[in-house]
Amino acid sequence: MTIQSEIEALELQLAALRAQQARCQHDWGPVAYTPYSGTESYHTGRYETHGVHFDPVMARREVMKPRWTRTCRKCGLPQHTERQREVAQPKQYEADFR
Repeated sequence: MTIQSEIEALELQLAALRAQQARCQHDWGPVAYTPYSGTESYHTGRYETHGVHFDPVMARREVMKPRWTRTCRKCGLPQHTERQREVAQPKQYEADFR
């Protein structure tokens, strides 16, 4: 068996496993907060001159980005999100003396 035929056989196995994972009725485990390090660009306040054009000088800095992760208990598929939504708090009442 050649290396190329082994690669093709493994790719077929991988495609079958991915299809099986896509059909999984996911049972999501607990959500974990897993922030990660990323970069963002910002304007330094200086400008470069290129002929008659003034281009802002940009730089990059490291930032911690929020992320939440959950994993399927059946197939092990991890799912990540950076999105958040506001959760409605239970109503609280206070005295109203009229």
